[in-house]
Amino acid sequence: MQPSDHTVASSGTTIQLVISDLDGTLLRNDLTVSDTTKETITRLRKRGIPFVIATGRSFLGMQKFYKLLELDTPAICYNGAAVFDGSSLTPVIHNPINAQRARRLIEIGRENRLHTQFYLYERLLCESRNNDLDYYESITDLTAEIINFDDFPGLRPTKGMYLGDPKVIHSVQQTLTEEFGSSLYTATSKPQFLELLEGGVSKGATLSSLLQQMNIPPEATIAFGDGRNDFELLAAAGVGIAMPEGHKDLTDRFLICPQGNNEDGVAAYIRENVLR
Repeated sequence: MQPSDHTVASSGTTIQLVISDLDGTLLRNDLTVSDTTKETITRLRKRGIPFVIATGRSFLGMQKFYKLLELDTPAICYNGAAVFDGSSLTPVIHNPINAQRARRLIEIGRENRLHTQFYLYERLLCESRNNDLDYYESITDLTAEIINFDDFPGLRPTKGMYLGDPKVIHSVQQTLTEEFGSSLYTATSKPQFLELLEGGVSKGATLSSLLQQMNIPPEATIAFGDGRNDFELLAAAGVGIAMPEGHKDLTDRFLICPQGNNEDGVAAYIRENVLR
């Protein structure tokens, strides 16, 4: 898809691509896409400006929104660990976690009594059920498979997650940083959700790769996000926009969207600064 060069943001920069996180950003809190948001993205597409989703969700967890918005762009899933072309469950880019690190993550999760789960080619795997998993399934429309991780000695998951008490999550994140350094990427998507990826993988790193492939300069992009896992995404774009209720690391660093996700803030910003 070739970007248009006819739409100019208020800063004077020609915008050639818009990219957004889903939960807490493009989606309302009831996990819906408003008619206003859908109409705005349709107008973008008619201008020849690609709209890209960048989410921590799996492909199946984001697919209904991709179809609703009638997109034909690459979809960044699993916080950047995989990219899908929208037509197949097979990723066109895949950067899984090293098997030895995955085994150690299982041990750390057990030691700290955190719910540990992994995504493996659209399968959501964990060892037991609890309230955290029930909530996670309710917001993703996915169903986990209960297995014994010891039966998968060579497991190389696309993404891992710890679910649990935010205080424990924060402590374990520090432990992971000390043990793994840059070989493991960690970030919270919600205070009780810690995302685990292979080192060097992030939404921002994947966006940079996509922009090179699409021959779009970073300064010609706008990115929207709310979670700490969106930090690299906003930093990689020419204009990074944090949602007003977003993580403090984002609201301290980037421009703040005047309206929140429940007020269709992404759509409002696009209409005012890109489509007007």
